[in-house]
Parts: sequence; structure tokens; C-alpha cells
Amino acid sequence: MIRKICLAAALLMPSVSHAQDWRIAAAGNQDKTFVLVDMASIVTQTEFPRANVLTVLSEDHNGTAAVAVVMEFDCATDRRHGRSAVMYDINGNIRGRAGVEPEWNVILRHTIYMRTKEFVCGGGVGSESRSIHGALPSLSTIRDVLRKNGSERQRAERLAKEAEGKDPLWIEF
Repeated sequence: MIRKICLAAALLMPSVSHAQDWRIAAAGNQDKTFVLVDMASIVTQTEFPRANVLTVLSEDHNGTAAVAVVMEFDCATDRRHGRSAVMYDINGNIRGRAGVEPEWNVILRHTIYMRTKEFVCGGGVGSESRSIHGALPSLSTIRDVLRKNGSERQRAERLAKEAEGKDPLWIEF
């Protein structure tokens, strides 16, 4: 009887998502776009390394404040493509979804995607950014913190501080 109760309790407990460990991977031209990578999602032991990538826009673009992409990289030829994408508004509400990009996109030098590719293909090694363990704060908080001047490390520290003790923003990929 006790065994049945324990089994029923285990089956009814909510499942826990993987722990997120966010790092700032890149900042775009004039800090208009920021790319964060979930270190816990990086998979490098495959032909095309991939990671969960969150691009936060400093201003809404047609109502979209951020895009979460499972991004795959061809490290040898500087190409990328998304396996899936979810678009969010500033309140964290899902605005839309997209499936696999059929074509690989060439990554131009000195772009946020080149820095992101180097970050993912290197397994996150060399990141100056402090980990933002657990979930991120709201998109508006992320946007506000990233807009402020400072180094990558200072911005990551501010994000981590903002995330402490607040309702987390769990990004769905």
C-alpha cells in the first residue's frame, strides 16, 4: 500500500525543466540587440553544435521583444540555422512559433551571430560573463539592464542581481 502511495505521488509531481545557466554571448551594434546563451543547453559532441539562444531586442520589432531559438552551428564553415524559434512580447507572452529553417545562413564577421557561434562552438569557454543561474528576470528587466553602460561582466552581474528573489522568466524553446 505504501509503495502504491509513493508511486502515485511521484507520478503526480510536476516535472522539473533543466536548470538554466544564462551568459551574455554578444551585444549588437550600439547595444541594440543582446544574445544570451543557456550554457546548460550547449551540445558540442555532434557534427553541428547547438544551444538555446535568446536574442533580446532593445526596442520592440513589430511587437516582438525577444526570440528564443534552438540554434545549430556549422563551426567549420561559419554557418547557422534555427531548429525552432519562439517569439515573445515584452511581457513574456508567446507571439508566434517557427519551425526549422531549411537553409543554412552564412555568418558574417563582426556580427552577434559570429560571436555567438564562437561562444557555442567553444563550449562557452572564455566567457567573461557571470552565470545567471536559474531563470532570467522579466524581458523588460533584461532590456533595461542591458541598455545600461558597462562591460559584459557588469551587465551580467546586474542581471543576476535582478533575477534574485523574483518570479523567474522561463524561456520555452
